Amino acid sequence: LVGSEMCIRDSGDMSKWSSFFKRAGNLVDPKDPTAYRYWDKAKGTFSSSKKVFFFTATGYFLLMYYWAKSTPQFEYKVSFTRWASRVTGKIAQIPIPASLRSTLFGLYAKSYGVILEDITKPLEEFTTFNDFFTREVKPRPIDARPNVLLSPADSKILSLSEVTEDSCLLIKGFTYQLGELLTGEPTYVAGPKVLESMKKRPEEKTKLYQCIFYLAPGDYHRFHAPTDILLRKRNHITGYLEPVKESFLPKRPTVYQKNERIAVFGETPFGFMSVIFVGALNVGSITLTFEKDLKTNPSIADVDKHKNISAFDYTTGKQIPLFEKLDVPREEPAKVVSQGIVLKKGDEMGRFNLGSTVVLVFEAPEQFKWNVKIGDRVRTVSYTHLTLPTIYSV
Repeated sequence: LVGSEMCIRDSGDMSKWSSFFKRAGNLVDPKDPTAYRYWDKAKGTFSSSKKVFFFTATGYFLLMYYWAKSTPQFEYKVSFTRWASRVTGKIAQIPIPASLRSTLFGLYAKSYGVILEDITKPLEEFTTFNDFFTREVKPRPIDARPNVLLSPADSKILSLSEVTEDSCLLIKGFTYQLGELLTGEPTYVAGPKVLESMKKRPEEKTKLYQCIFYLAPGDYHRFHAPTDILLRKRNHITGYLEPVKESFLPKRPTVYQKNERIAVFGETPFGFMSVIFVGALNVGSITLTFEKDLKTNPSIADVDKHKNISAFDYTTGKQIPLFEKLDVPREEPAKVVSQGIVLKKGDEMGRFNLGSTVVLVFEAPEQFKWNVKIGDRVRTVSYTHLTLPTIYSV
């Protein structure tokens, strides 16, 4: 900053920064481009110094950094975690020599508890780390009973609760804001009226519930439909890519509502459902099987500070303005194919690179019963985890 002041004084114009930048080239020593010239009062002449150049450059970049951090949305462009995640993604795509694959993937599996019996092919057939992270698993039995919800992913359950207000249970002692999580708008509050408008079966005395599933690096990284669902809309919110490990949440309880994420909205036989896929450090890439063109963790050039939130209507196939109400016309799910994207229970919805988090928000009858508890490890489409009352059986 001192160097910047000296350069401004020597430029002959203290009031206009634009003039300073235009004339800054005159301050560079022609004999040494890395040194700046300044007026030495003791010698009564111009002198050059690398220190002046260093302080000037440092001051300039510090000013630019803090200006960027104070600018809405543009701060994502200077986020170190986004850059680091992009670099990690590139590295994960580098082909690994066949002779090293079994050793490297075996060490990773041992370190992170990968269940090798689930894998459908030998380790040496995975060409890259990303190929191994997003691996397929052997077919698993699906509980087809209509009164049963399945876990969307192999994961650990961090939170279970009823949703009665905008603040929802994150972990013990901490909450997150549901409205911002779903829409990306910090001022959007999912109050009682909004929550009531989200319900599709209000005449049946239903309630809203939420469940958080954390995927560890060793887990199966694809996620599946927990029940038959008719998808109507989705939001893609550009944000940070900070860690989402359980140990990190008390330090940054707003991480879910600030990280990059995709939220899909639809209807199930039970009513409203939203599935939110939250990105994390080194997990900038989220892929949806039914929307291949959607790109997450965009490059700096692609981050539009005015359009960090995009919404898409699956019923019309068009981009739409961010909707202000979360309610949609009631239709019979899985029958009106033209009204959205139909997924059957257990269908693959997409995948993460490395691990991350899935948040499930859904409508269910008052007699709803959890078959799991916080801290349980669950596996997708293999066991009955979330059960609705038998009145929904056929």
